[in-house]
Amino acid sequence: MRGPRCQRLVNDRPRFHASRADHARVTEGAQMSVLTSDGATLRAFADSVLRAAEENAEEVVPVILAVVGGILTEAQPGTIALQTEDDGPGQLWATFAGRRMVFRYNSMTTMVELRDDRTDGNPTRLFGRRALPMDIVNFFGALRAEGPGDR
Repeated sequence: MRGPRCQRLVNDRPRFHASRADHARVTEGAQMSVLTSDGATLRAFADSVLRAAEENAEEVVPVILAVVGGILTEAQPGTIALQTEDDGPGQLWATFAGRRMVFRYNSMTTMVELRDDRTDGNPTRLFGRRALPMDIVNFFGALRAEGPGDR
């Protein structure tokens, strides 16, 4: 796994991620730069999901890319954490507009499950191959509309 990712913030909004080697070029003239491990954590989650979904990679890759992208753009910076599990890809925790949520890949259904501040019970939302891209965009966009949180 690579080192921490650099994040350029413009008007307190993430714009893009660059490697540490690119940090000097990226931050030249930038308003503010913040080192964060959110990108590395999301990469670790995506990698673990894709390893678990090896047989169904065709179906899972677009879903996990969309979900990870939504988390990256909408989660409050510094709130993304991966809780590892012995028997699976782990659970990804993140805060959106002050709401703590957990994402978990279910290898039986090949879907990413979302729960509000808990790891058990029925999922609040499911993301799978049948989810339309606009459904995923609208879900994360609605979280933005709920409030700015600590952005």
